[in-house]
Amino acid sequence: MDRVVTGADGREWSVRCQMEWRPPVTAEDFEHDVSGGARPGYVMLAILAVLVAALVIWMPEGVHVPGWFLLTLALVMLFFPLRWALRRPWTVVAETGGLEPEPVPHGRRDTREDDGEQDGDAERTEAVVEDAEPENDPYPAERWVGTVRGMFAVRQQMARAAKDIARGSAPDPTGPLRPVD
Repeated sequence: MDRVVTGADGREWSVRCQMEWRPPVTAEDFEHDVSGGARPGYVMLAILAVLVAALVIWMPEGVHVPGWFLLTLALVMLFFPLRWALRRPWTVVAETGGLEPEPVPHGRRDTREDDGEQDGDAERTEAVVEDAEPENDPYPAERWVGTVRGMFAVRQQMARAAKDIARGSAPDPTGPLRPVD
């Protein structure tokens, strides 16, 4: 999901998000950064498949299984994978390239009147205008990054960040987005 937002100061911000397959590493998680990988999940899936196959194979022929039971069984089996998919962490990024000052072509000719003439004739002389390079850019490039958990929460956070940028020229500092150098 990408959005382009124009801030109150005229800068164009790009607000985008991306789903992360693994939780991002933070300072609090340093001691718990060892991951078992995907192997335990595959083992649990294989055990579940064996148990379901055993249930179907050993079922007597005269047993009638109601449809609501199969639906309930399917919902119970899909609950945790759906929960996992809907609660994935998303990285939200809001960035701007800054506001470029008006470009002045190098060596542009500017005609000005010279008042220092003796004979009263106002001659036109040419002066070279130097390139204007501001010492301090009033609107520097910024990048704000944060992590939001959940598909619905990330949509709300992106809308909130876009609204904050349109109103105040930057994301809300009390939200999950933090400025990055």
